[in-house]
Amino acid sequence: MFANGHDTGDLASQDAAGRLTLNGRADGLLICGGENVFPASLEERIAALEAVAECAVVGVPCAEFGTGIHAFIVLNPGHVPDPEQLRRELNALLPRMFRPQNITLLDALPRSPAGKLLRSRLAREAEPEKGLAAERFLR
Repeated sequence: MFANGHDTGDLASQDAAGRLTLNGRADGLLICGGENVFPASLEERIAALEAVAECAVVGVPCAEFGTGIHAFIVLNPGHVPDPEQLRRELNALLPRMFRPQNITLLDALPRSPAGKLLRSRLAREAEPEKGLAAERFLR
């Protein structure tokens, strides 16, 4: 989307009546409760937890913040999934608006043959009517 000749980075559509609908960001930036959140920065903070081997986050609709966080987490070998412990650690680590509304535990993150994270697949799987065959828990 362009405003005053500048690319805002927002993805938008316009209906027949001329109304704009914001559909997300072109650069992956998430805006949660008015705060800019770069997924990589949030993923690094979550991955710093002892139990977490790696993670990826995607934006999901959220009534409270506009965009909420869905985290896909791969645990380190030997760690038993403990949703309450993970929540406590995330609550101490992250501001409220950056805490995941949903967490899905996976055996591995989806990757391309070249090893690139398939974030678009995670975004599709984060939709409420869909889902991966994985353990999920909510806030």
